[in-house]
Amino acid sequence: MSKELVVAKFGSEVVVDAGYDTNERLCEYARNLLSLRSPEDLLIVSSGAVALGSRALEDMGRDPGSFTLQQKAQMGAGAIAEAWRAAFKTHGVTAGGLWVTHHELEDTGEGGSLRRLLTDNRRMKIISIINENDALSETELTEYLYGGDNDGLARHIAESVGASELYLYTQNGGVWDDDKKPVPQVTDKNAHRITAMLQARPVNPESRGRGGIIKKHAQALAFSRSTGTAYIAPPPTEQQDKSKITVYPRAA
Repeated sequence: MSKELVVAKFGSEVVVDAGYDTNERLCEYARNLLSLRSPEDLLIVSSGAVALGSRALEDMGRDPGSFTLQQKAQMGAGAIAEAWRAAFKTHGVTAGGLWVTHHELEDTGEGGSLRRLLTDNRRMKIISIINENDALSETELTEYLYGGDNDGLARHIAESVGASELYLYTQNGGVWDDDKKPVPQVTDKNAHRITAMLQARPVNPESRGRGGIIKKHAQALAFSRSTGTAYIAPPPTEQQDKSKITVYPRAA
């Protein structure tokens, strides 16, 4: 595929939150992405299925805690894809949902078919909205290589299609040091120190998704060493603070 291809991954907390309407927020993301990129140069990986599934269960008067992550993802996956489709439609662009496992990317036959589909979608200017098929992706290999979450899936797809850039959008933006200052760039010169710093921090139990900043950092660093430039950034809104973006330049 073209080296102009950009893979943009959206974390659960920037897709589903009680503080804003998901459909309105995705319309804003779509508008800002399209102001920078052509539809054929965009591939979206979106989290949020579990969060939306939990919300749907609550609306039905059922306890989300009684259901597995896979079941909640099943409840919300279609809603996430539809919300993105409607958001891009508002701006005159076609988009459609696609559920993927790491096995499909690795398999010689299925991986080739998936890449052909993505190529055909680009040719027809259809933006693929990809989510991990959680019910089928919980494997030891996936956990080891790619983290078992959509951050890992985004990296895996970006590497598979030879994307030039990988964006991991998160509510707080990029990496922050222990003095609460943003880290502007991570390279092999400071990667070990940043990794150790993040690993020493406790896991946030309030996080909606499974990625977490340490996993985002690991995936961004791996992509920069293998394929292209990665970014951990605040979501693409009109008010995006560019000082909160952490860049992982492609390794020489």
